[in-house]
Amino acid sequence: MFIFDTFNSIFTLSIKDLRNLRSINRDRLFLAILIIKVILLLSFHPLTHINWFIPFLADSLNNFSLIPWNTFLNNDGNSLSFPYGISMWIAYLPLTSLGWAIDKLFNIDFFTFIGFKLTSLLFDYFTLITLAFLTDFKRIRLLIVLYWSSPLVIYINFFHGQLDVFPVMIMLASICLIRSKKFIASGLFLAIAVSSKFSIIVALPFIIIYLQRRQGVGDELIRFIVYFFGGLILLTIPFFFSNGYYEMVINTREIQKIYSVYLPFGNLAKVYLVPLIYLINIYCIWRLDRITIDLFLVSTGLSFFILLIFIPPSPGWLMWIIPFLVYYEIKAPRNSFILSPIFSIVVLLNNIQIST
Repeated sequence: MFIFDTFNSIFTLSIKDLRNLRSINRDRLFLAILIIKVILLLSFHPLTHINWFIPFLADSLNNFSLIPWNTFLNNDGNSLSFPYGISMWIAYLPLTSLGWAIDKLFNIDFFTFIGFKLTSLLFDYFTLITLAFLTDFKRIRLLIVLYWSSPLVIYINFFHGQLDVFPVMIMLASICLIRSKKFIASGLFLAIAVSSKFSIIVALPFIIIYLQRRQGVGDELIRFIVYFFGGLILLTIPFFFSNGYYEMVINTREIQKIYSVYLPFGNLAKVYLVPLIYLINIYCIWRLDRITIDLFLVSTGLSFFILLIFIPPSPGWLMWIIPFLVYYEIKAPRNSFILSPIFSIVVLLNNIQIST
C-alpha cells in the first residue's frame, strides 16, 4: 500500500490505475523475474559495488559530511568511485545506511551491499510502473517481457551494477507529470534527475519544445523552467566549487568523451560530431509545427542513442535508451516487438565478449 500511496500523491491515481498496478504486481512472469532479481541481489556482488560505490557510501557514513566527495578524496579514495551528484547519494543512502548499521552491529560486511542493491531493485520496479503510466497500461504483459524481463536490464542493474536506473526513472516520472499537467513537480523531478546524472540534460530541449508546441509560451512553460533551474541550482551550486565534487562529478571521463569524436577541419579546427548531430536533431524537432507525445519521446530517445553510437559507452548508458525503445514497441504495431529483445541480446553478448 505504501507504493500505491506514493504514486497516488504524485500522479493522482484513479481506481482503474490502482487495479492496473495490482495486475502488474500479481502477474506470474513479473513475480518470477522478481524472484530471480532477489536471488541475484542476495548472491552476487558486482565489482563496481565492491571497488567503487560501496566504499564511497561507507566512507560517507563513517565520516559523515554534506560534501562527501571531498571527504572521500581526502581519505585517499578513488576519484572514479562515485561520478554522481547529491540526488543519487541521497537516494541510495537510506537503505544502504540501514544495512551499514546492521553490519556494524554484528561486525560483518554483507547488509550494506544488500541495502544498496535493494535500492536499485526498487528503482527498477518504479521504472516499470512509470513506463506503464506512459503507455496508459496498454499491453502490460508485453511491457513486463520487454522491460522487467530484459536480460540487458538485469545485466546492467544486477551483474554490472550500474546506477543509471535512478536518473532514468526520475526523468520518466517528470514526463509523466507533464502529461498530468503538473509542471512544477515535473520541473523539480527533472532537476533531481539532472543533478544525479548530468547526461540527463540531453532531454531538456525536447521537453521545452514539446511544452511550447502544446501549451505555448505561457505560465505552464515558465513554471516548468523556473522550478527546473531553481531546483538544479539548489542541488548543484552548494557543491559546485568544491574540489572533490569537481573532480569526481563534473570532470569525469564520460564528459570528456563527448569531444573524443571529431572531423579535422583544416590544420587547426575540429568539428565535434556529437554536439553537431545533437543540435541538428533539436533543430529538426523545433521546425515541426505539431509534436505528439510519441514524437517527443522518440526524438528524446534518439538523442540518447546518438551518444551511444558516437561515444564509447559504459554499460550503464544503455539504460538511457531502453525505456524509449520499449515505449516505441508497445505503441507500434504488434509485429514490431522483436526489436528490443534483439537489441538487448546483441548488446549483452557484445558486453560479455568485451569483459572477457
